[in-house]
Amino acid sequence: CPGGFTTSRVVSERRCAMAPPPHVDIALEAKLREVRHSFVVSDPRQPDCPVVFASQEFLDMTGYSAKEVIGRNCRFMQGPRTSKRSVAALRCAVNEQRPCQVRLLNYRKDGSTFWNLLYIAPVFGEGRKLATCFVGVQTEVESPLKADELMEEDQIGCEGNTVERITEALKELGPKGDEVEKETGTLKSSLLLTLMTVQQSFVLVDAKAKDMPIVHASRHFCAMCGYPEREVLGRNCRFLQGEGTCREEVAKITNAISREKPVTVRLLNYRKDGTPFWNSLHIAPIRNADGEVEFFIGVQIDVTAADALEPKHPEGVTMQERLQHSGAVGAVRVAVRAQSGHKGEGLSRCL
Repeated sequence: CPGGFTTSRVVSERRCAMAPPPHVDIALEAKLREVRHSFVVSDPRQPDCPVVFASQEFLDMTGYSAKEVIGRNCRFMQGPRTSKRSVAALRCAVNEQRPCQVRLLNYRKDGSTFWNLLYIAPVFGEGRKLATCFVGVQTEVESPLKADELMEEDQIGCEGNTVERITEALKELGPKGDEVEKETGTLKSSLLLTLMTVQQSFVLVDAKAKDMPIVHASRHFCAMCGYPEREVLGRNCRFLQGEGTCREEVAKITNAISREKPVTVRLLNYRKDGTPFWNSLHIAPIRNADGEVEFFIGVQIDVTAADALEPKHPEGVTMQERLQHSGAVGAVRVAVRAQSGHKGEGLSRCL
């Protein structure tokens, strides 16, 4: 994060660039513009904790354009003379979700170096135990000695005030209590990190909660269906269905879930913008170390443009689809069983 901080796409360059992280309204951009300091905001819930907002002051200081920053981890400013010990201190603070201040020798786009007094802090959304964002505030100083003097003079207080302003904006425009309550629970951070390494479109639903709400949606799923994560979590997957969805196929899903059995179907689903797509959907139970069904996983493959000549499985599913389905299911099963093996399930109940 910030010497180590998302989006799956790069947004257009502008004076201050923002690709809203999950649970943050687009109106946040205007609020963040009001903070006149060099800073970035990153999303620790996404792979590699990339930058989702960069202030104009940050862009001026580093020489990078917005489109060269958004979506990347801030380590791109590190170089051969950057202190590995300071970077390790940052990484530890991010993992423990606590503030940290270090001095770093960073590199601008043109290769020139500068001393950076960097302060990072987590931002927790209302009702959340895991950080939804990290804020990294940068102050350029003339030498490491000057950085040490500022730290001794409690320069962190000044940067802390900047973080407070940013945090207020994030909390004001972030999820409200009623939105959070839609979620039955939050996945433990160690399980969440493992799930984020599964590079496929899938969702995980809570098998023990009413209406089986989604508790994790991969970024590939969000990209495929067009819904941001904040509009997916806490909902049943039926929101992807529409007038063209075959009721018989849906009935197969309902029956398989009631019997705690896997099932593969081909459904006509609908993206957020209303466009239909054919979904090769595989659903399977995920059991914990005690053998109880804790989750159901749904693995989706967009087969709208699938090659009709590809060898098919007797049930009408291609071998490639079966391999993708089983690969995702296997990875998630291993992760969940590893977590539940310690007594403490993969899902921390919030309500």
